[in-house]
Amino acid sequence: ANVVISGEEAALAAALQRLEAQGIRTRRLRVSHAFHSPLMDPVLEPFAAAASGVAFSPPGLRLVANVSGRLATAQEIATADYWVRHLRQPVQFAKGIATLQQQGVSVFVEIGPGTALLGMGQQCLPQDETAWVSSLRNGRDDWAQMLDGLASLYVQGVPVDWEGLDRPFGYRPVALPTYPFQRQRHWIAVPRLRSAAGARAKPSVHPLLGERLRSALPEAQYENELGAESFGFIADHHVQGVPILPAAAFIELGLAAAGEHFRARAGSLAVEDLVIRETLSFGDGAVRAVQTIVSPEATFRVLSQGQDEEEWRLHATGRLATATAAETTGEPIQPIRARCLEHWSADEHHARMRQHGLDFGPAMQGVAEIHRRDGEALGWIRAPEAVQAELSGFRLHPALLDACLQVVGAALPTERPADPYLPLGIDAFRWFAHPTGELWSHVTLHLPDGPLPDTLRANVRLLDDVGNLLAEAGGLALRRLSRSDASAESFADWLYEVEWRALTPRPPLPLAGGGRGPRSGRA
Repeated sequence: ANVVISGEEAALAAALQRLEAQGIRTRRLRVSHAFHSPLMDPVLEPFAAAASGVAFSPPGLRLVANVSGRLATAQEIATADYWVRHLRQPVQFAKGIATLQQQGVSVFVEIGPGTALLGMGQQCLPQDETAWVSSLRNGRDDWAQMLDGLASLYVQGVPVDWEGLDRPFGYRPVALPTYPFQRQRHWIAVPRLRSAAGARAKPSVHPLLGERLRSALPEAQYENELGAESFGFIADHHVQGVPILPAAAFIELGLAAAGEHFRARAGSLAVEDLVIRETLSFGDGAVRAVQTIVSPEATFRVLSQGQDEEEWRLHATGRLATATAAETTGEPIQPIRARCLEHWSADEHHARMRQHGLDFGPAMQGVAEIHRRDGEALGWIRAPEAVQAELSGFRLHPALLDACLQVVGAALPTERPADPYLPLGIDAFRWFAHPTGELWSHVTLHLPDGPLPDTLRANVRLLDDVGNLLAEAGGLALRRLSRSDASAESFADWLYEVEWRALTPRPPLPLAGGGRGPRSGRA
């Protein structure tokens, strides 16, 4: 929960000191005045006099009053007295969100340049059937963000006035083929050589990202060939018996691409709006070409192609950004341990992982111990011996980061179905510093009352031994994987698709009787 306190500077400093001593995280808000506090008392009378000169009208839309957290009536809100109380009294934000949910609202849009209210709102409601859309976002083009928000609303079923959207622009009709092409090929694929000799611009820029390809296009294109034996964190990462690229590797790909994209301003980096659209699996010894494509606007895509495939598969999308050093305020470890009283050993943690179908080999066994309670967990992470020599080549080695994300499972109730939860995406992953081979992973997640939903959201903070923030994942989305949907045969392809198979023609049938009848004829 979020609680805003305001008052005189000395009193606030004392309150913050006591809160931090109890392990409660605090953050100062940038405001011009101490609204909703006794410090506003001296201005209430002149404000009331000014408000009395305003001719109020009944609202044209339904409103939730911040003062009460309930639906506002015209008699209540169209008065000077209400706005005087609004200036002085606390904001009932959580009650207001609950009122909106009771009214059947499931899509929330923040109108403004930030996303602070969306973050607080997400903590008030379960995430399974609620959409949170930002209209603007700091550090991103306004028009691009508005269009992304519009797309999010459209897929949620919100009606869009397309004519009104396009009216200011001088579009002209374009002649198109009369056949409604589906953009699908049905030709029998012919194996082809995949040599990229001569296309490389320079040697490998990153162990996972690979080489940058020489191209006349504005996008930066990187390519690597990966298989289960390329890295220990792939060979030892089995979900329901199938080796797949861990979600942590997509994050590291984004961080590596961000380092190349923002080279002149390299420092703290971020991967935002990461969506894992399809798992990247390596069953039966498969080797795949993996490309990471970065646009001039700092969006990126991760695609792969098998050796005998014609089409490229899209696995992940996201946006690259930089993170400010001001966000690296740490949190003491001891208060977290004091809250999480249940202790698991490394063996107990990995045994529980296997019960949920997550059988990880030595390279992926970086969790040394866990302190937990339902909804919160703290894990001590130690880089496995198999990957210690590789740490310097990565900003955040996938085996180390995956171990940090494994702690999310410890924050779930111990009495739950055996189906595992796998990452679907992350709102924002911010990286501030190279971790050593040992660090803490602090996980918090919202647990609804009753049975666990199919989707959950968690926050993960990576801390050093004294509590300094090394990296954090805000809004980690997870989806329950049903064992019936995750067999070794089906896990690599969760999406239904049409598959054309070449068949050998049957031999011609002999004519009945072996001779020419009246209907035999000649060809």
